Amino acid sequence: MFRSKYLSLFVILAILSIPAVLLAQEKADSQAAPAVETKPADGDKAEAQKAPAETVQGEAASNENEAVEEESNEDEAAPACQMGEVVVSASRNEEEPFHSNRSVDVLSNDEIKQRVPRTVPEALRESPGVFVQQTNHGGGSPVIRGMVGPQILLLVDGVRLNNSVYRTGPLQYLNMLDSYQIKRLEVVRGPGSVLYGSDAMGGVINAITLLPNDRRGLGFGANGRGALKYASANTEKTVHALADMGYEGFGFNGGVTFKDFGNLRGGDSVGEQPYTSYDQLNVGTKFMARLKEGFTKDWHFSMAYQRAMMNDVGRADKLFTKDSYNLYNNDDDLLYGKAHMIFRPINTKLDLTLSYQHFFEQKDSIKLDPNHTEELKRSRDHITVNTIGMDSQFQTELLEKRLNFTYGVEVYRDWVSSSRKERGLENSWADAKYDPFPEGSRYRLIGAFLTARGEILPLEWDWRLALTAGYRVQQMAGHADAREGAEETDYSHISHVGTAGIQTSYKDNWMTSFNWSQGFRAPNLNESILIGDTGEFFHITNDSLGPEMSDTLELLTRFDAWHLYGSAAGYISFIHDVIKRVPTTFEGQEEILDKTVAWNINGASGRMYGFEGMLGADLTHGLSTQATVTYTYGVEKIDDAADIPLPKVPPVFGDWRLRWEGKASEKAGVFVETYILFAGKQDRLSEEDVKDVRIPQDGTPGWVTWNIRGGVCLHEHYRFGLTVENLTNEKYKYHASGVYGAGTNAILTLDLDF
Repeated sequence: MFRSKYLSLFVILAILSIPAVLLAQEKADSQAAPAVETKPADGDKAEAQKAPAETVQGEAASNENEAVEEESNEDEAAPACQMGEVVVSASRNEEEPFHSNRSVDVLSNDEIKQRVPRTVPEALRESPGVFVQQTNHGGGSPVIRGMVGPQILLLVDGVRLNNSVYRTGPLQYLNMLDSYQIKRLEVVRGPGSVLYGSDAMGGVINAITLLPNDRRGLGFGANGRGALKYASANTEKTVHALADMGYEGFGFNGGVTFKDFGNLRGGDSVGEQPYTSYDQLNVGTKFMARLKEGFTKDWHFSMAYQRAMMNDVGRADKLFTKDSYNLYNNDDDLLYGKAHMIFRPINTKLDLTLSYQHFFEQKDSIKLDPNHTEELKRSRDHITVNTIGMDSQFQTELLEKRLNFTYGVEVYRDWVSSSRKERGLENSWADAKYDPFPEGSRYRLIGAFLTARGEILPLEWDWRLALTAGYRVQQMAGHADAREGAEETDYSHISHVGTAGIQTSYKDNWMTSFNWSQGFRAPNLNESILIGDTGEFFHITNDSLGPEMSDTLELLTRFDAWHLYGSAAGYISFIHDVIKRVPTTFEGQEEILDKTVAWNINGASGRMYGFEGMLGADLTHGLSTQATVTYTYGVEKIDDAADIPLPKVPPVFGDWRLRWEGKASEKAGVFVETYILFAGKQDRLSEEDVKDVRIPQDGTPGWVTWNIRGGVCLHEHYRFGLTVENLTNEKYKYHASGVYGAGTNAILTLDLDF
């Protein structure tokens, strides 16, 4: 039940913010800005965000390139208490956040540190429009505009993480990234398929990793970073270390993070939740070289390697209904090289990326006796995916930068192998009758895109008016050899998507845009050729499965004036050929191994409506406040039947925060923040939701949590932090999640820069 006392508190505080803003303006008009003020005067938040973009406007184009000038020339690592400024890349090019024509949110490295997230998905919980579903403690699947799992594209420095064995529905793979080695997280809400291809239907999440310090013009230098963290609700113990060195245009960094989690204790009567403990190890390195003279001036090259290992990650949402649980072990190796080249005579930049990813997953499905004291049966799946990728992107500017073209080609290819073994009471392993994927299964994505942006008015005017348009053609193909229960499979599809928009703005105070954009998701191997027991169904192949598509109309506005700033976006998405699982027969049988036979088909159409709003105010003496709210409503249309809810659509959710920060000196500062997170009840359930054991019969109850956090820098290189989550020890969980949120949770952190 939604707790009315906290809802009332939220409403009262929001209303009280209005006179506080008026008081702040009156004081600001009568006195100079105080020394402890850390935000720009006159509400020029957009100007603060604009500055780093301008320093690299002519020198960078890729998702990580704009960071080269602002970070690699620094003499040493940024102080632990220094707030970083960010540049958004929602159009495959650097741009000022305020003037982006897309709904975007950016988390800087400092913001991530202050939020002290356990995982990368949990870092996004306070981002507008992002709802994080958790099937298990080691999971975390962002839901953006009602879409989840393979409908959200995950990138690392612009390299695709999504592969051809991603399951339909929530996924845990964003958890495998190391938040300590992320410079910033960029979230683009809404379709991004013209720029990024398949899977970018609900949105795009791009993790930009830390660049080494190349110290050009400064000689040799080295520095390091370290962090310690402890959390009480799951006895989390985290250790992180990173070393960075550079010399005259060359830089290298390397970091390692180890996390150990105990069983998670939920709020109120939940207590300790079984099979929620696990451990994780991340290792990452990056090398960069930047040229400085002649035709190749400011060309730069980088190579990075990241490894992630997650061990014994439990999933126990069916423990008390079906006496079963799962254990996952995931390994992921990602190696990629990037080149950024500038051809000044033709006003063109080229960004070339080559990548290789090795993904491995071991899944144990365990059946217990009714007393949960003896293991009756265990099956073990091994899935390996090797992916190579190539992404080439060009940017050409014409008519004194009033006309901008971005275009390119990308290719990704997967090779998949798998096996399944089973073990009973006799404790001996035997090969299962069906392997999930036959040896040598292949999957390919090839795409080409072109976008254009034209400035109608002269760039020196305060008013701006721009038109945008784009087009992509994408081909996908899948292949699987014949095996038990299925013939040889070859299938392919070609998809065409487009986008168009109009945008107007006045200085850095107001921006409005209207966009039409299309999204698509090609069926992957998991949906089209998988055969065998998936835990809930016996899945069979369907090589006639086609892509699902969407058309989205969005109206977006932002403002920043008179100590107030905010944004609002309203959208409607028309979804076609939705991929969904339905019962069928296999060799004349409706059930195999006591599981319903099912396959994926292109189902009916659907519609998704939504609103995302944010309002903030810079008050006085370092005091600020901000609130966000997100509303999503999804319906599915089946022939002439009445509309029914789409599955796993989140309820209304959002947050409110009050923050104070000050600086005792240039090298010392402090911040304190209290914040409320909330979600309403979700009782609009689809037929799939009703059958989902993670969702109560009457729907997921609404909830509110009250939280507080703070940090202090006694010196520029040392920061101490304390966060207390869920102060009132509420029992709650995010809609469609398999675990309850943490009870009262004290988090201690220590960050070191040297």
